[in-house]
Amino acid sequence: MSNINFFRVLQSGGVGGTPSTWEVEDIDTNIIGTNNLPTSILPSAQSKRLPSFIDASGIKLYAYDSVNSKINHGDFATSWSVNSTVTYQESSPSGRFNFEPQDIGFKPDGTKFYALKQSVATAGDTFLYQSTLSTAWDVSTMSTLSLEIQETESAKCAAFTLSSDGLTLWIITGTSRFGANTSTIKSHKYTLSTAWDISTAGSSTVSGITSLWVDE
Repeated sequence: MSNINFFRVLQSGGVGGTPSTWEVEDIDTNIIGTNNLPTSILPSAQSKRLPSFIDASGIKLYAYDSVNSKINHGDFATSWSVNSTVTYQESSPSGRFNFEPQDIGFKPDGTKFYALKQSVATAGDTFLYQSTLSTAWDVSTMSTLSLEIQETESAKCAAFTLSSDGLTLWIITGTSRFGANTSTIKSHKYTLSTAWDISTAGSSTVSGITSLWVDE
């Protein structure tokens, strides 16, 4: 499992039921909740389903602030304790986001940031952006986002992950975040010539999803 981010493709049908519902979802948004998060991290006016990221130490929290169109960084007082106090640290520069990302992630050393663009409301292309942080983990030093990958398959939801060596990228797309079926969920696999640099990705290999869980 990469510590960039992770996704799930979950099939469920209730207790004793036949699995019939598939869900494409970034798990990170379900981990954090809202306990003790100051409004500088997750403004009360925004949707709590927008993406967030916790680093491998369990201290650093990054969340997309849809009210101010930026990434906010806060530190948990206690590692991996989502109920502990979060202290605001810094935000990404203004003007970096002209879209609401559906997934975000970082290179494990904190020097690269990734954001995935997809529309939940209208089916369309999937876009993956990359930027560089001149100071590791400090989003105030984030460069302008650069579009590196565009998947033209019509979709309404997507997620991504990178392998532990940073040389393989997977993008999962689906026609619906909930209730999709196997014929509408696709895996797009890329090989990167330079680890963690998605601008070096080659052409994708596309396949369907048949497994219960997809964790890479």
